[in-house]
Amino acid sequence: MMKRRFEWLPIFMIAPALALLGVLLLYPLARGVQMSFYDIELLAPSGSEQFIGLNNYLTLLQRSDFWQSVRVTVVYTLGVVVASYLIGLVTALLLHREFWGRAIFRTLMIIPWAVPEVVAVLIFVWMFDAQYGVINFFLVKL
Repeated sequence: MMKRRFEWLPIFMIAPALALLGVLLLYPLARGVQMSFYDIELLAPSGSEQFIGLNNYLTLLQRSDFWQSVRVTVVYTLGVVVASYLIGLVTALLLHREFWGRAIFRTLMIIPWAVPEVVAVLIFVWMFDAQYGVINFFLVKL
């Protein structure tokens, strides 16, 4: 059996994307968590921060409007998930049965999924057209 050597090229190629991900996602997330432990006046000049530890979280947990928001979020999320699942399941079961016009209804269900793909392909075909495409126009001007 041949032993494979470790390839560094994939690591080097994905490193810029990971660095960008870290800068755009992880840094703001870490900064937000750090700021949650301080009493900060956002409109005041910087330097007016005071460390208060978990007091922001304790205050949040004691507010009734926070718990009302949690209840509304949970009810909404459960309602949307259950309703989406049931609608999808009922639709799939109905379209699986034999009935007149089944092919038409299946086609109508697939069209919203397929049309954006077709439109994107056609736009790129037109953009890259050798005679009238906008990409070719700019390349000729260069």
